[in-house]
Amino acid sequence: MVNRPRDGRPDVTEKGEGMRSTHRMRPNAAYAVLFFVLVLPSLIFAQAPAGESRKGGIEYSFGLTPILQFSAPVDGGGSMSVFRNFFSADATVPVNQSFRLGFGLSYDFQNYNFSGLERFIVPEPWNRIHRLGVDASFFYKMSERWTLFVGPTAEFSAEEGADWGTALNYGGIFSLSYSTGPGLTIGAGLGMFSGLAQNAAFPYLVISWKITDRLRLSNPFQAGPAGPAGLELAYTLDKNWEIATGGAYRSFRFRLDENGPIPNGIGEESLYPAYVRLSRAVGPGMTISLYGGAALAGKLTLQNKRGHDIDEANYDAAPLIALSISGKF
Repeated sequence: MVNRPRDGRPDVTEKGEGMRSTHRMRPNAAYAVLFFVLVLPSLIFAQAPAGESRKGGIEYSFGLTPILQFSAPVDGGGSMSVFRNFFSADATVPVNQSFRLGFGLSYDFQNYNFSGLERFIVPEPWNRIHRLGVDASFFYKMSERWTLFVGPTAEFSAEEGADWGTALNYGGIFSLSYSTGPGLTIGAGLGMFSGLAQNAAFPYLVISWKITDRLRLSNPFQAGPAGPAGLELAYTLDKNWEIATGGAYRSFRFRLDENGPIPNGIGEESLYPAYVRLSRAVGPGMTISLYGGAALAGKLTLQNKRGHDIDEANYDAAPLIALSISGKF
């Protein structure tokens, strides 16, 4: 239980720890470390001559997805909206006929806007969140039917002003899938992650099912720290256009500003995004997609620096729109 004074808001500060400062701390040495760990490998990939990349069979891919989640009421009064921007870049190379190796980088930015929260423990629990991630992928074709996937992942997820040294989340996913033929691959996977005062695990379904020549059921996302891979049903309109509907569970967990209202605390938002998608191929390997949907069963959770719950609140269904640009070459 949290003791609340007469004004309805608890005193959550500890001795020597103040409320959110309007002056943000400058980025610390963690940014330099992150550059060498996350950015430098991508520059090395980028310097490979085009002829060598084609000869080695390396496949590059990228995705850029800005998302606007509109304002929605929060339990107890007030509202919340958020702008998200997700970017990823990957490279995959076949080592031999049975084994493929991949490497990926990602950067996510989320800008939260809270207005008039009345019963939540603090009126503005967090605002600008940054996530930097690196992952590897190992695909091993055990036989004509069976494929094993292993994907270790590490990421730093923190609000501006947080101690990046305490914002690491790491773990991995693995799956085993079975192909019955060119039209159906199905399997099961498990994700396990540790960090930010929490150990988490979740199962997920792996599926790629060509139901008809035009209709397909598959996973729209890659499983990872944010959650399972989800499900999407897509219909091909013609060689350039596709329409789809899908959904997933997402959870964003991050370290909070060390000078904020909950110093070095932990914030988390969980939701079920449901959407419809309209996509168009705009060139060899390039696709632009427009999304419309809603964030369902949204929940905000605030914890202290040890991961103990302080407060939580649900928010109503929030409309969202997104634009995604992706490519492979």
